[in-house]
Amino acid sequence: GCTHQPAHQGARGARHRRGWGAARRADAKVLVIRCKWPHVLGKLTQIAQYYRNVLDWLVPWNRRWCRWWIDLVLERYRFPLFEEFVPLPDPHPCPWDPRVALGADVDAALERAFGPGFADQLVTVALETADLGELAEYVRPLASDDEQLGKRVRTLVDGVELRRGIIGSIADALLRDLPPSPEQLGEYLRDDHDDDEIARRVAAATREAWDAARDHYQETLKATARLLG
Repeated sequence: GCTHQPAHQGARGARHRRGWGAARRADAKVLVIRCKWPHVLGKLTQIAQYYRNVLDWLVPWNRRWCRWWIDLVLERYRFPLFEEFVPLPDPHPCPWDPRVALGADVDAALERAFGPGFADQLVTVALETADLGELAEYVRPLASDDEQLGKRVRTLVDGVELRRGIIGSIADALLRDLPPSPEQLGEYLRDDHDDDEIARRVAAATREAWDAARDHYQETLKATARLLG
């Protein structure tokens, strides 16, 4: 199963274990409420997010992929991803546009499930995991009144598109081999899926996404230069 070692022993390790259990219990409550009492879903979602935030504080950034992988797996079997998720076309590496299209669907599903900002955090940590942390500022959305917006270097790279392309690539890497039916998920989850193995897959997918993005924007730049004469 999914294994995780707490960053510190003692009190902080105990808090981590309590935080993990509380977060999963809160997730379970959200699933029940979705089915029976939709009018209180918003409140339960806030509670679940609170425990996720506590867990994120307790766990180092490079040890979060096991939990995030579980979140992605659960969303894969919920509407709308259960119907909309289509793996990236073979052979790999595939072009940029399908990555962005898949990422848009996954991005929207994650925002509905976990609120704004969840996918942004996931992509930021993915870039750090892939040693591409310098790209994080270009994919992080900024409000129109944020003073950092004026300091950001303007490029032809669309930050939203780049974020979605990375999300789509990560989702494909982690979810494409899942069984078609959730009834078959138990056997799949019995295999070992630890943080290090998941992080390696995320890093590889993120670097592959960046390579595809560079090829795409280089071709776009050439076409733009020809148009401008």
